[in-house]
Amino acid sequence: MNFSKWITISATALLLLFPPLALGAVQDWAVGVIFLLVLAAAAGSLLQPHRAFFLQATPLTAPLAVLSILTACSFFWSVHRYLSMIAVSQLFACLLFHYVVLHLSQERSCLIFLLYWIISVSTLLCLIGLSQRNGVDPVPWLDYLGGLPRTPWLTATFVNHSHLAGWKCPFRCCFA
Repeated sequence: MNFSKWITISATALLLLFPPLALGAVQDWAVGVIFLLVLAAAAGSLLQPHRAFFLQATPLTAPLAVLSILTACSFFWSVHRYLSMIAVSQLFACLLFHYVVLHLSQERSCLIFLLYWIISVSTLLCLIGLSQRNGVDPVPWLDYLGGLPRTPWLTATFVNHSHLAGWKCPFRCCFA
């Protein structure tokens, strides 16, 4: 395995592990770390020899292009430029990560690693959630609730169940 492929796989694995452990990645510091990991994964993918990275046609290419155009239009006519810039950069990071995972899933060994990694991280999150549900905090150094009352939802480290749904989005291209 060459160095650029190792960087891509490592950054992707960290991208699948870090956001759930960072409270669903809604804080600014977590988003910054995620941006850096996405850029590292994309750089590793671009540095791999003899592999086409961009312009891979998928069934999601047209909807993602329309979404990108609408986001750009929204940015140019926005009253809140700072928030719009954050939204555009988050969309760009998601698109970049989508293509990194798509690029990795072309090789069978990387696809198998990604699937086992997803199952392992999901199992870890389930165990954290079940232990929190039973009153045991497996990671006491992280205050997941931040002083908020415990909800009846089984959300593990995500605090909000909508963040859990967002965490599953990058896996769609692995199962397609």
